[in-house]
Amino acid sequence: MANAFNRFPSKANSLAHINQFTGADIKTVIDVGILYSTPELMKAFPDQKHVLVEPVQAFNETIHENYAGMDFELLNIAMSNSKGKLNLELRNHLPDSTHGKKIGVTASNLVFDGNLKPEANYVEVDTDTLDNVCSRYQGPFIVKIDVDGAELAILEGADKCLGGVYWIVIEAWLSRIGEITRILNAKGFNLWDIVDLAYMRGQLSQVDLVFVNRSLINNDKYKEVSPRSFSFQSSGAGNYASLKESALDPETVSRFQSIEKTGSL
Repeated sequence: MANAFNRFPSKANSLAHINQFTGADIKTVIDVGILYSTPELMKAFPDQKHVLVEPVQAFNETIHENYAGMDFELLNIAMSNSKGKLNLELRNHLPDSTHGKKIGVTASNLVFDGNLKPEANYVEVDTDTLDNVCSRYQGPFIVKIDVDGAELAILEGADKCLGGVYWIVIEAWLSRIGEITRILNAKGFNLWDIVDLAYMRGQLSQVDLVFVNRSLINNDKYKEVSPRSFSFQSSGAGNYASLKESALDPETVSRFQSIEKTGSL
């Protein structure tokens, strides 16, 4: 049983709990939009196969270096709602960073409307659906999506595979949280966690949403996944965790940092 004071709203922490609850059954990690790597997934699921979806081929060498020694397959495609081709806009938000100097790209965005800006940098990429990609690998799956705008299109291309997807972790702009939650609720997923809160000019800007397949809820095999009643016994470890600054004593902070570093509880 998880300890209440092991919980903290970060992706690494959430994935460590997911691994403890269901990791033994997850066979494949589908990582959509990895840039160079997703350390939190690498630490939480070191023994599973990682299918890395990244359309920017300039990242390939670094990706292979980062995942050396792991079971992985790199797909230089963009995930979307159909199989085909689209233009991908390449951006560099940090021109003075090491990554910016090495590759010249820090983010990319699919263009769905065909409206290309003359001053922008584009490459044509192959696209495919989550359904098609998952069909080539063994489930159950955990899927992570970090694509700077194409989230809704990717979810449109995911239906047949979702029965075998146990968890979905998706980065969401604040304005899209409601729509993403509505779509995934309709597809059989419950919102399980909200992590990695990012602020811009003091205002919440984006978060990572963690969804669990509803078939795991109230399932005797995955009891720790199901929500508990808010009423609790103080002796019941894991029943209640209140995250307040006043509760972050040095010992608790050290425990959080260990989970972030190792990917395990």
